[in-house]
Amino acid sequence: MGDNQAFEIADVVWVKVPRWPLWPAEIQEFHAASTEYTVVLLGWDEESRVKQKHVFPWNSRKPCKCLKSSKNVIYSAKDNENYRTAVSEAERLRDEDDQECDTFDGCCECRNEVADDMTLVCDGCSMGFHFWCADPPLASVP
Repeated sequence: MGDNQAFEIADVVWVKVPRWPLWPAEIQEFHAASTEYTVVLLGWDEESRVKQKHVFPWNSRKPCKCLKSSKNVIYSAKDNENYRTAVSEAERLRDEDDQECDTFDGCCECRNEVADDMTLVCDGCSMGFHFWCADPPLASVP
């Protein structure tokens, strides 16, 4: 996997698909035998199977402003519109996930149990995060 992290069902991630830049997607299923995820490619609403190494945490990358064509790939206005729709949908899903996190007793980013000595708690909303899950990641608790 891009950052050697396990993902859960409904996690919003970036995936690498052939001939496309990193694309926003939502995890649907993990196939342990083939180390692949079934994801829904946001903006297209199509399922795809993606190798584990081609899946990256959402906050590890920033969306590009527009898709840039090259001599090998030409992106249309519709492709750019789908990309912007996908990014917007991913951000909406992340916002919904953040709201659910108010009642979750764990790291609101990776959704794993929070260890007290490795945790940051937001002063404004009391959500907990591992310091390595913060955006940007921290080497230690400040």
